[in-house]
Amino acid sequence: MNDKKPKIKHKAPFRGKKFTHLEGRRFVLERDVNDVLHLYEQVFGKAANQELWEWKYLPPWTKQAYAWIGVADGQVIGHMGAVPLRGQVDGKEVLFFQFGDIMVNPDYRSRIIYMQLSPAKLIEEIRSEHPQAVIYGFTSHKLARFYAWFTSPYSNTSVELAEDRIVRLSQEPCNEPDLSQFKVCQWSWNAPELDDVWQQQKDTVRVGLVRDRTYLEWRYANHPALKYCLFGIYYRKKTVGWLVTGDRHVSEQWEDEVRIHDFLLPSNIRLPALRKATSTLQAKSLVLWLPSNCLIPGLESRDTNWRVMHFSLSPAVSKDFLASNVYYSLGEADEWWW
Repeated sequence: MNDKKPKIKHKAPFRGKKFTHLEGRRFVLERDVNDVLHLYEQVFGKAANQELWEWKYLPPWTKQAYAWIGVADGQVIGHMGAVPLRGQVDGKEVLFFQFGDIMVNPDYRSRIIYMQLSPAKLIEEIRSEHPQAVIYGFTSHKLARFYAWFTSPYSNTSVELAEDRIVRLSQEPCNEPDLSQFKVCQWSWNAPELDDVWQQQKDTVRVGLVRDRTYLEWRYANHPALKYCLFGIYYRKKTVGWLVTGDRHVSEQWEDEVRIHDFLLPSNIRLPALRKATSTLQAKSLVLWLPSNCLIPGLESRDTNWRVMHFSLSPAVSKDFLASNVYYSLGEADEWWW
């Protein structure tokens, strides 16, 4: 999961070789997918495939790919995609759209082309179908200005630095429930306990994705390229939560850090449960993401290069409400999806 990307020397933004206007902008059609994949390879310097594209933009709860292309000189030169994800805001299910794969052929890259792809128009097209939707995403510090422009019409945009939160294996007694009361063991992706855990804890996720079995099967179990493992967590012999790591099994090999891509645990036992998982997974520390509103004493933080941005298309949902109640995890960051 931490493989370094190849260093690709991209041309500076807004300096395309060819000064042109888009001949058109429309939803991606089936015949366009190969052209989109070729554009991805041109822009990001790594391979993509149709199975991965369809997995990402056509999850099982939608029949429509929310992806747009720009055409010039008879070819696809631009693309913007939005992954539709099931979420909820204050108990009401709404779609969350995560924008990504915003691409322009380096030979045509210019401010004019970006403006004609029109992020604002894309958002309005989503709003026409889903007026309560939440737009969100993860961006590097380098691209933060672009995304700030992307969301500038929306005063309710919440922006947060996404920091690594680190749980270290405690070497000293602490004022926590006896860790021997916890048990961590591997689950299958169709474990019936997953929906039980979501039903027990869904009211604690006031703003965030629906983390039920359907979501976990799509996002992690059925990922076409990456492999993950699911672990259930028990406290006093009762199921209390789960966590997702990269592909691994419990062994005698100790590691300095293990990344937790996703998890769901009651806040009052979150830290001891994670400490128990640290021991069970033979790690000196676990690295995860938690929003600022979910932090608990005992977690260390480490700077990253990531920003998390959320805004609701509903004017009734304020920036402060989002910031105070949003829940996200490391596994939602687009960096690990391709």
